[in-house]
Amino acid sequence: MAVREDRGGHPSSRLLNAETAGSALRLNPQQAASALVAGHLAILPTETVYGLAADARQPATVARVFQVKGRPTDHPVIVHVGSAAAIADWSANTPDVAWKLAETFWPGPLTIVVPAAASVSRVLTGGQDTIALRCPAQQQFLEVLDHMSRRQGLASAVAAPSANRFGQVSPTTAADALRGLRSRLSADDVVLDGGACQIGVESTVVDCTARPIRILRPGRIGRRQLAEVLGWDAVAAVGTGTSTTAADESEEQVRVPGTLPSHYAPITPVSVVDAATLSAYGRHPNTTDRVIGLIAPASVATPVGLHRIGSPANSRDYAHGLYSWFRRADDLGCSELLVALPLDPVDDPLADAVADRVRRATHPPTT
Repeated sequence: MAVREDRGGHPSSRLLNAETAGSALRLNPQQAASALVAGHLAILPTETVYGLAADARQPATVARVFQVKGRPTDHPVIVHVGSAAAIADWSANTPDVAWKLAETFWPGPLTIVVPAAASVSRVLTGGQDTIALRCPAQQQFLEVLDHMSRRQGLASAVAAPSANRFGQVSPTTAADALRGLRSRLSADDVVLDGGACQIGVESTVVDCTARPIRILRPGRIGRRQLAEVLGWDAVAAVGTGTSTTAADESEEQVRVPGTLPSHYAPITPVSVVDAATLSAYGRHPNTTDRVIGLIAPASVATPVGLHRIGSPANSRDYAHGLYSWFRRADDLGCSELLVALPLDPVDDPLADAVADRVRRATHPPTT
């Protein structure tokens, strides 16, 4: 079988080496923690997507994360901590709203952006004076942090952006993460297999330095849930809010992961369609000459000539399956992938998150 190459021109089917190929997926959290403390990278499961982790207190190792991912150095990473109490290790003058959100939603799929402490390496923050923090709701991940803390004698944390090449589809299984990154990892880097991710799309990111706070990236936790804790006046509608940070005083918004116009994109070109457009594709004379994939709610019929890839029953199914369906379209060699969004996204944070990821996948790649 021919070796398929990723966007960087690197083989995506080469194993790390004979030893790690057989053992990496059988590691336990204690072994993963040992590798991280020793200055190596680890692919770790979270409830959202798999992350490429490094000890957050080792800037040189964090820099390797950027290299392996091909990530711009001015694009910040999320630092994952073991509890809300750990915010004090990474943030100075932390807003009260950040504490309230962490105490309510952590562990969970919520990332808070807060002022970074002076001691925090700007490698983590992309050169900004803010830092993104999250406590994931994944038991093995939390065990890794616990084992690291025991070895280091302090509350440990890891920098862990999604375990994929920058801008491409996030992995929701360990196998997908290895498939995209194994040729760039060293023999001492490790993988912890936690099974398929529960949610399937990245965390909600909230700017807690703004007044009112702003949702910078949609995820499973939406505005209504935030407002139930803080009040409606404290949570800006999407695209609004006035920041109190120095960055915004110069009309520059806080940079956070996953908010570039082009992101989360498969190799297959993606187009958003509605039911009427789908009917037109079914009558198109050229559809028999190429494989056109379709992701659409289960209630939407599949037009003749299209290859059904995903049939989510609801937004939860949609979020859970989206990235694996993107990968399936690539594996099938589809010439195009049509995506019909969830039918009723009103007040549904996961539907909003799916629409956000699909929209970014349709955007031409950043050059």
